[in-house]
Amino acid sequence: MPDSSPTILITGATGLVGSHLLYRLASAGYQTRAFVRKTGDYRQVLKSVFLLYSDNTQRLLESVEFVEGDLTDIPSIQAALKGITDVFHCAGSQPGSILERNAALKLNGEGTANLINCSLEAGINWLGHISTVETLGSNPEGLIDEDFFWKPAPDVSGFAVSKYVAEQEVWRGFEEGLPVLIVNPSFIFGPSVSGSGGEVLFKFIRNKHRKFTPGSSGYVGVWDVAETLYTLFEAKVTGQRFIVSSENLETGDLLRLISKQLNIDLSFEMLSPTRTGSVNLITRLFQGKHAARTNYALKNAAESRSYDNARIIQEISIPFMPVEAAIEKTIALQKKLEAKENKKDFTDSL
Repeated sequence: MPDSSPTILITGATGLVGSHLLYRLASAGYQTRAFVRKTGDYRQVLKSVFLLYSDNTQRLLESVEFVEGDLTDIPSIQAALKGITDVFHCAGSQPGSILERNAALKLNGEGTANLINCSLEAGINWLGHISTVETLGSNPEGLIDEDFFWKPAPDVSGFAVSKYVAEQEVWRGFEEGLPVLIVNPSFIFGPSVSGSGGEVLFKFIRNKHRKFTPGSSGYVGVWDVAETLYTLFEAKVTGQRFIVSSENLETGDLLRLISKQLNIDLSFEMLSPTRTGSVNLITRLFQGKHAARTNYALKNAAESRSYDNARIIQEISIPFMPVEAAIEKTIALQKKLEAKENKKDFTDSL
């Protein structure tokens, strides 16, 4: 039985991954501490997510202690780590513009460095870092696994740069004696108060966009990400990284699955990646309408990036939810979530 005192700190606890991981830990009986920003009603956010899965939400929330702070504020990190033995670092920022790139570098890079330094100082037993497959190198000949190392370049996304910097800080902590683990999820589907994982894709279909650029990627449900993190934590796996991805899908196949689950009948047209407008299209699809139009976006539109999940399956034998089921579950739970928040049905508001 887990100890009754709060021993696990979670950064980014109100985010998509953080909230589901917090629910998983609380459900297992762990006393946790959520490191949260002062802005926003974090208790209500977590209550809304927990209510999707349990009638014992109040009891579960009572097992969560909240500490306000910021990863750029070292004293608040030190205060949050008092009495903590294990850490899940789920916090992160995904920039949608050049101006936001510097902010993301500060939070993802400098913030992670601060957390690592403070964790070393506090004698933390184990730290799990949630990264992204965007920090892995490409493999033109087939599947990308954990050993394909990413090479920084001037035209890569700000998010990838910032998360790569964060990973280097985590590995630096490992070299200095901190037991660490890194997981690299692919695109994550799941319900969230701030907008579901997959919201941009759902909006793309809801607005009846029919044209898309070719490519492929990996996809996974947030429930599998949370379960993977929980299982690796229980086993105290250290010094490794794992790709967490359910399936690889061509972009067209993914859009057809989403349109099916949204009950929208569309006939899609695949564009040539070299056609005018492809950059803008792929930017809207995967990065948001305000993202900078870069050659990197066009390059990604034409690339196939498929991921090998063999290592994590071998480690913990996780039965990944099929992507179509993850999409269906996300849509159903997001409707339920937004109904509880007294908002319009999310499929009508997209």
